[in-house]
Amino acid sequence: MISKLAPQRADSAGASDITAPRALRRPPQRSRRRHKRPAAAGRFYVGAPDSHAVRHNLAVAGRLRYGDEAWRLARAGDVGGLRGVAELLRAGDPDDPDYDARRARAFGDALEGRVEEALAQLTAGAGEDWPFPAARAADVARVHYLAGDYEQALAALRGAVRGAERLDPQVAELVTAVAARAPGLRARAVRVALGGGTTWQRLRYAAAAAAAR
Repeated sequence: MISKLAPQRADSAGASDITAPRALRRPPQRSRRRHKRPAAAGRFYVGAPDSHAVRHNLAVAGRLRYGDEAWRLARAGDVGGLRGVAELLRAGDPDDPDYDARRARAFGDALEGRVEEALAQLTAGAGEDWPFPAARAADVARVHYLAGDYEQALAALRGAVRGAERLDPQVAELVTAVAARAPGLRARAVRVALGGGTTWQRLRYAAAAAAAR
């Protein structure tokens, strides 16, 4: 006895799902969350927020070309190189009391132990638009550091750091350098590092000062 099988209706949609190869099936789309790319890191100026006035201040922008080079030469003890930078900066107008030229000369004077002359150079070169008070305090600290007076350097750094929203890494490195050269001032250097900058900067630079050797 032959049994009759009831014809099965194939649903068109279901049949296509069954017969379609897996490789041809479109995977479910996942929503992609786009992350904002962080802004490019810029130079931090102590006491000089990244404002429209600072970004478009030509007097400020033109002064930072030789700043790092002068400090590099000072750290290397290159008095002759500092004199050359000072002359180069004053070549445009010998009568202009350019701060960066006098700053380079001040570093050279400090290396030779003439602290009063060095501080006088910074005072004579200061103008209305530059340097900012905190930047000037940092340079005073550099003069004392180069002359080996680490206690006075740290006292000047306190004024450069206190209340800054963001701290110039070079200033923070100088705090650490003072702590390394004068271990007896390490605790004071840690307190100075905690005096300014973002929370992350305060913790990072305070830890660096505490571990300085």
